[in-house]
Amino acid sequence: MRIPIRREFLHAGVLSSRFASLDPRAPNFAEARVDVDMRQCEFVRPAAVLWCAIYPLLVSERGIATRLLVPENMGVSTYLKSVGCSLSFVMPGWRSMTEASGKGKIAS
Repeated sequence: MRIPIRREFLHAGVLSSRFASLDPRAPNFAEARVDVDMRQCEFVRPAAVLWCAIYPLLVSERGIATRLLVPENMGVSTYLKSVGCSLSFVMPGWRSMTEASGKGKIAS
C-alpha cells in the first residue's frame, strides 16, 4: 500500500479517506508492505510529524515492511530528521528512501 502525502501535510485528517481509516492496530489490517510517500511534501505541521513517526512504527510492530519516502524538499526533510523521525528509520522493518537528486538512496 502506498500512502501519498499532500504538499501541505497538516494532520492525519487531511489524508484520503481511503487511507485515513486504515488502522494498523486492527486485526483485519493485512497489507504486505506500507510506503508513506512524502516526496512531494513541502510543509509539515507538528501533528503530521507525530503521525509520520507513529503510523509506520505501528505497522512495523506487526512485522510488515514499512518505508518512508523522504520529502525532496530539504527543509522538510531536515525538519523531520531534527525532531527525531530519523531515529525511527533504524527500527526493524523500517527503511527510509530519499530521491533528492533523482537517485534512490536507501538508508536502513
